[in-house]
Amino acid sequence: MNDWIADYGLFAMIVDAVRFHRSWKEAVRALQNNSMTAGQFTLLNESTVRGWFQPDTYALKDKVYKRWQAGAKRQWGSGRPYLLGTAPEAEAFIIDTLKALRTAGSTINSIVISGLMKSVLSERAPALLDQLALSRRWCRYWLKKRLGWSYKKATTSGQKLPADWVQQVQDMNSRVAAIVGTHNITHECFIINWNQTGVLLLSTHKYTYHNQKEKQVPVIALEEKRQITAVVAGALSGELLPLQLIFTGQDKNKKQQKSVPQLDDVTKATVISEKWHMTQTNNHWSSLDSMQDYIRLIIVPWINNKRREHNVPDSHAVLLFDCWSVHKSSAFLDWLKSSYPHLHPVFIPAGCTSKAQPADLILQRPLKSLFMNEYTGWMTAELTALLKAGAVAEQIKVDTGMVRMKPLVVKWMMKSWQELRSEERRVG
Repeated sequence: MNDWIADYGLFAMIVDAVRFHRSWKEAVRALQNNSMTAGQFTLLNESTVRGWFQPDTYALKDKVYKRWQAGAKRQWGSGRPYLLGTAPEAEAFIIDTLKALRTAGSTINSIVISGLMKSVLSERAPALLDQLALSRRWCRYWLKKRLGWSYKKATTSGQKLPADWVQQVQDMNSRVAAIVGTHNITHECFIINWNQTGVLLLSTHKYTYHNQKEKQVPVIALEEKRQITAVVAGALSGELLPLQLIFTGQDKNKKQQKSVPQLDDVTKATVISEKWHMTQTNNHWSSLDSMQDYIRLIIVPWINNKRREHNVPDSHAVLLFDCWSVHKSSAFLDWLKSSYPHLHPVFIPAGCTSKAQPADLILQRPLKSLFMNEYTGWMTAELTALLKAGAVAEQIKVDTGMVRMKPLVVKWMMKSWQELRSEERRVG
């Protein structure tokens, strides 16, 4: 058993595993389940490892540390000399190049690493090419140990910040300040920001507790595509404005609003009292008509109410929104200017919403998180009821058709919005 101590590379892996897991049992399990160790730790057990470390600090005992360091001349790897370490300049150049490639967004995999190493070593340390196979497996192991990188799923960026985004945001703030000063806007509630966000009908969590030995992790509605649009707005005073919910439906016979769900009496009364607006468009996205409705039915009544509340009957207001096509259209801007000259639009600079869009930064995410929790609680209750009724788990199917789900979505969104509004009031 103690042969591991004499092998510098293998014992280094044990030390790293203990420090990472802070548990002898978990460390041994991780080493034994690691396919890259090729069964070298099959005979390793928890009691052996425990005997090497201080019980409280997970630090090596002095006598064990000295025995380990006696084998330090075998510097790195699974018992073999670390040959790449004999050419530190070449290795440093490889590491710097890989970091630069990732910063630039290039894909890095074992093929790229192997090719890069062969190219660099052929110029800077050609003798090593006769001693190093540079297999793809070894390259992956080297990358994990030397750089701490792991193979991860690529993500997409919703936007790329312009190089001068700080200056652009400052200019935007100056425009807002100029309007406030010119029109003597005296209260923060008259500076309003809104943004559109998609809401899945089944907003399921992508992570769940599951048996760690199983590779497949099924979750209901993980591939759900059906959604609506919620127009979320807040004022600089920290107050939430009523929501506009947009469903998918034909633009023909708009007054009939056939795609807007029929609600129970309690939810319907709450929607009316909270002054929400529900409508439909061909693709559930905001349109010119829906944005004009939003101004007429939500923004203007809100401003008029705040004028009375703060005794400023003629107060102007600033409308802050992003550079979306409908917002920028001359049809919308001309209509806004002619119909409501006291409303002054200011655009958030293109590509800067992640830095300057309040609705994006502090409203949408918590609202959708609360909504997701509502859905999760409902689905759990549905499944539990079916199981209690004797249904077989593998054959359970919950009715998630549009007719049933749309009224529930409104109900969950209302509860989430009211909870977020109460949080905003407590913060304010």
